[in-house]
Amino acid sequence: MNEERALRVLCSGVNLEIPHYLCEGMEKMVDVAEDARKIAVKALEKQVARKPYFRPWDWDDDGTDGGLACPNCKDHLTDYVPNDCQKYCMNCGQKLDWNNVEET
Repeated sequence: MNEERALRVLCSGVNLEIPHYLCEGMEKMVDVAEDARKIAVKALEKQVARKPYFRPWDWDDDGTDGGLACPNCKDHLTDYVPNDCQKYCMNCGQKLDWNNVEET
């Protein structure tokens, strides 16, 4: 199973409601499991490669000068395309896909 398939399974909307005849302790366990699922989804989402996007520098008044930014945290990555040596965002850990990325 790859990261994308695992995300589909974890995000499929599994109903974690506990039947009324079970004790309250089970509800707490389900809450903990749901918290763990959310953390796992967040971590897995970063392992699915996403393409950087063009982001103007903050000080650029006309928005034409800038560099490529992380699609997850929006932090600037580089001025160079492609940057094959940077596989992950150094700020948030998002996996990056440099295939067919062009600076606009």
